Amino acid sequence: MYISQVDPAKQENGLPQYALPDLAQLGKCWVSAVTKSRNRLQYHSPERARSSLPAQYTSILGNNEVISTACGRVRRSMLRPSYSLFCSTLANNGNGQTSQDGEEPSLKAAKKLLVATDVGSRIGVMFCPDETGIFARMHFIINGEDQGPSEELIPISKDSAPLFAVVDVYGTTKQIRLIELYKVSSLQNACRDLILQITPPHQLPLLPLPQKVIHFLCDGDNS
Repeated sequence: MYISQVDPAKQENGLPQYALPDLAQLGKCWVSAVTKSRNRLQYHSPERARSSLPAQYTSILGNNEVISTACGRVRRSMLRPSYSLFCSTLANNGNGQTSQDGEEPSLKAAKKLLVATDVGSRIGVMFCPDETGIFARMHFIINGEDQGPSEELIPISKDSAPLFAVVDVYGTTKQIRLIELYKVSSLQNACRDLILQITPPHQLPLLPLPQKVIHFLCDGDNS
C-alpha cells in the first residue's frame, strides 16, 4: 500500500503495474508493505531530541469507543474484524483457550494470532500531523490497533499537492474491499454492527429478540 502525489486521473494509460520503481518515477511516493511483521518507525520527540532513547509511544486512537479524526468520528468497532474471524483464527491454529465463562474462545488470544494478511483483516490508514504542522506521519490501523507510524515527513500543508491512496494487489493477496467509515449510518445498522462485533454467529438466534430482528442480524435484510 502506498500514498502518492501522482494523480491517477491525469495518467493517460492509468497507473503503472508496479509501484517500484515505475510509479515512484512519476512523482513523490511513500510505499509501505503490509506484511505479517509489524515494525514501528522509531522516532524522537523534540523534547528528547538529544536523548538516545525513543519517545514513549502512545496510540493515536485513544481508549474511547468513538474515535475523533480530522474527517469526522468513527466507532472503534468499524476498525475491527467480525467475531467469527477471531473464532476461525483460533480454530485454524488449534488454540483451545476459552473465556472466563468457559464457552467462547478468548478474544485476547485470537488477536495475538490474527495477522494483517489474513482473510477478513481490516487495515486502515490515518495521518497524524507532526510538531511542525506541515508534515504528517502515516499510521496503519490493523484490526483496530494502531501499529505506530510507518512513514513520516508526508506534506499536508494547503500548498502541498493532493495525496492519493493506492493499493497494490499482488502475491497471495487476491482481493480487497473498501469500507466507507464516514457515511451516515442508520441507528439499526449501527446497532447491528456493534452486536456482530461482540456476539458469535451461532448465538445470534438465541438472543431475546423478535424473529424479524434476528433475521436482520443474521442476513442484513430488514424487509
